[in-house]
Amino acid sequence: MEAVPAGVDPTQWCQIVSKWSQPHDKERAARNAENAKKQTCPHTMGRISSVRRQQETSIQDRLLLWKINRTRKDGSWSSEDARQKWAHASEMLAEEGLMPEDGNLEANEKAFKAIMGPEHPGRVRTQGFGVTPSRYFPQSTTTQGSGSGGNTAFDRVVKLEEVVRTLQSEVRQLKENNQQQHPPGSSTLGDNDQFSPN
Repeated sequence: MEAVPAGVDPTQWCQIVSKWSQPHDKERAARNAENAKKQTCPHTMGRISSVRRQQETSIQDRLLLWKINRTRKDGSWSSEDARQKWAHASEMLAEEGLMPEDGNLEANEKAFKAIMGPEHPGRVRTQGFGVTPSRYFPQSTTTQGSGSGGNTAFDRVVKLEEVVRTLQSEVRQLKENNQQQHPPGSSTLGDNDQFSPN
């Protein structure tokens, strides 16, 4: 018998070693090892789940979360395939004049879906156990008349981002107009206006 690890009950250790030596467990281990070799974009999170990483970083953007989960601490990629997928997503966004880090959820989600392909039945990438496509993407699975009419949280966020961009553009325009009317170094007082301290 192998040496019992510290802190493990010897009886339980015997049971687990016996279980591991069963033919069906050996077959499953071999099958899992083969499947692991097929991974082209492995994550670098170790035992930390994607959901936990999402909570720790407060990142809701699946594209940025996917990048974080596939880069090492030194910034290198876990695989060449992962690097190429990121480059492809960046190129797609650049065509629209955007970068992944801009925080445009709608554009990043579109790029993420394009590079990753359709979701697998019954699960959503980066969202963990129990999240289904019908819960995460309710607008894509509702039938006419039964849905929320496109009033999902994601739709509201997209609309709010659009409002923010419009307001930022208006503020920029107002600043430019103000600078044209009152160039730096010019006096804002009229010819007849005198400043006289009391």
